[in-house]
Formats: sequence, structure tokens, C-alpha cells
Amino acid sequence: MANRKRVAIKRLRQSIALANLAYAQNPTSEAKASNIELPVVSSVLVVLRYVNRDGGNCWDVLLTLRSNHLRFHRGLVCLPGGKAEPGEGFVECALREAHEEIGLASTSVEVVGLAPPTMTLPKVCVWPVIAVLNKSVELKANPMEVRDVFWMPLSKFQELDAHRSPHHSFISMHYFDYTCPLTQSVYTVWGLTARLLILISSLAFQTVPQFSLCNSNQFNYSFLKKYFADESYMIQLLVSKL
Repeated sequence: MANRKRVAIKRLRQSIALANLAYAQNPTSEAKASNIELPVVSSVLVVLRYVNRDGGNCWDVLLTLRSNHLRFHRGLVCLPGGKAEPGEGFVECALREAHEEIGLASTSVEVVGLAPPTMTLPKVCVWPVIAVLNKSVELKANPMEVRDVFWMPLSKFQELDAHRSPHHSFISMHYFDYTCPLTQSVYTVWGLTARLLILISSLAFQTVPQFSLCNSNQFNYSFLKKYFADESYMIQLLVSKL
């Protein structure tokens, strides 16, 4: 299992490097940057756990259910993270937020890279910091911020059966429903978290999702559309290079 994990991490690092290259080469990146002034910078920690599964779907991702006490995004499934403090780097921010929210020590993970950033509304730039769990941990949710913590197979974000996409006027919204086999709790992952995990699952497994990523006219970067990264471009270019 240790050798399989090393191979999987090596493949993940390779994919992250190619995704960042694809993002840099994407002609829409400059268009987005020219229309956004002084974005708020934040980062999220994408914690992956290697598991020995048949079929090669070997990663679980750590997710949180936000507390109902919060002012924003209450009751939503999210990745640990938040806004960076002055002078704080992306990795430092993500690790600090994960420790504050769920008690995850920075020594419990190995950071393997940063995925390309994603712009959200209003003018927030989110950097996904990808890390691999390197030992068993006991997580403790901060009740003021987090109501629940759970692991979800990362492969779900590639599967058509787990995916639904209700119609929205200017973007494709992706929803993934998941029932935890241990607790029978039902969670719905959508919005920014779903978008990030679609991309990161493609990086981890080096595959294209079984469902359509966007409306055919979505990414012309006029009006609100300019804020949404072209995950489709990055994934297609990534897979073509492997």
C-alpha cells in the first residue's frame, strides 16, 4: 500500500504542475485579471486520505458542514479555509484555518501543491492547497464554525450517477449528494466546493468527468461570467498531455 500511495502522490504532483501550466496558458486568464481589481485572497485546504480500494479510486477528501451560527454560508458543505491575514501565505492560511476549524495539526499532512486559483463573487480569489494525510488523526470540530466533519470518496466528483445540475441562468451549478455509510447522514456538495473538487478529482485520477462541465456559451467572460475559471479548458488540456 505504501508504494501505491507514493505512486498516487507522484501522479497528483504531476497533474498539479500541468494544471498550473494550463491555467497560465489559458487566454481567458488575462481577461479575468484585467477586470478584477484588488481581490480578497483566501485559501482552502484540500486534505486527501489514501485508501486501498479496488478500481483505483484511492482518495477520500475531508469536508466540513458549516455551523448554523455563522453569518455567511451557514449549513453548507465546505473545505476548511478562509481569508488570509496580512502577510500570510496561501499555505499558512489554509493550515491555520484547518487547525482552527477542525483541530488538524499541520504536521499531520504533507502539502503537495497549489491548484490554480478560482475567482468568486464578490472579488474573492480562492487558492486550493492540496495536502495528503500522513498519519491517523482525531479531528475535533470547533462548534462555533463547524457542525460536522466527514470523508467523501473523491471519485464521486467524476461520476455521472452522483451528479445533478439544475438549470441556472448564467453558470452551470454542480450538485453531488452523498450518504455517509457509517452514520447514514446525507450531505450535498455544491457551489464553489463542488467546482474545486471536480477539478481536483480530475487532477488526482487524470480523467475527464462523466458529465458536462458547463453550458456551451458559459465562458465568454462578459458580465458575471468573467469571474469563473475555465475548469473545462484546464482539464481537457491536462488529459491531452498525459
